[in-house]
Amino acid sequence: TNKRKEFEVNLLNSFNIKYSATLELERQKKNGELIRIREHITPLRNEEGNIDRFLLIIEDITESEKVKNALLESERNYRNLVEASNDLIWKLDKNAKITFINHASEEILGYKIEELLNLDFELLLCDDQKLKCNLLHSQVTEGTNYRNLELKMITKHGIQKHLNANIYPLYDSTETIVGCAGNATDISH
Repeated sequence: TNKRKEFEVNLLNSFNIKYSATLELERQKKNGELIRIREHITPLRNEEGNIDRFLLIIEDITESEKVKNALLESERNYRNLVEASNDLIWKLDKNAKITFINHASEEILGYKIEELLNLDFELLLCDDQKLKCNLLHSQVTEGTNYRNLELKMITKHGIQKHLNANIYPLYDSTETIVGCAGNATDISH
């Protein structure tokens, strides 16, 4: 069968390796179920230095592959939702620098994403909003959420836009606040 031939080829190739090798393969169990395995192959040498046997460790990675694929699919779906949104969606670091912003920035503010990354968010605000937003940013990075805030922002062409925004803390894997995120709907008329 093809699986047997693949095994034989891998075994022959193992004789050509000087050190350990790792292969990921698909195998079929006796009950017909397909599984993913990871094979760790290490050649063992005799006293003359010739390979005379192998240490083979086989690991069933089926479940971890399913989890990894589900995570990738979830990230893809999330990215599609964010990029398809007509709302402005952003992430700021603790210093209020833009670390992420979606494509709605072009429609709402007239900026390409590349122009906004690492920019101080304050530079996009109307002068009368800067002090208030700096205070809000510091409160959000302490754990406060804000909903339905009116933001007044300036487009690339100097036009004032009114947006209704939600702002919330951004946490890392240790539950430490690393910045904030927000979304805003353009309510300009």
